[in-house]
Amino acid sequence: MADSEDRLDFDPERMTEPFVDDDYDSRTGYDENFLGISVPMPIVLDPSIVAEMGEGGHVIPYEHFSVVMHTGRRIALLTAANVDGSKNGRSLNRALTTAAEASPDLAKTILKNG
Repeated sequence: MADSEDRLDFDPERMTEPFVDDDYDSRTGYDENFLGISVPMPIVLDPSIVAEMGEGGHVIPYEHFSVVMHTGRRIALLTAANVDGSKNGRSLNRALTTAAEASPDLAKTILKNG
């Protein structure tokens, strides 16, 4: 009987259906001016590989990030996110340095505006 008693010892909260919000109207997605300079979302050069959303667009806006899906593979083709590391004590200096190393134009903009 101990086995059947153990099976009855569970947390009902764990059995609750998770809340899924299907209304994306309030979600703005990636903000290209988040860093104080314009960092646009990448552009897909071959639009035939981009999945089209129900309303004709191709960017799925979530809270603070956006996704563009690959039409054939059904995986993310690209993502763009806004992360504010200062809210949890982390510094964005390394991320900005890495981005500046990858793009000399971005480095010039950071130095000019920073």
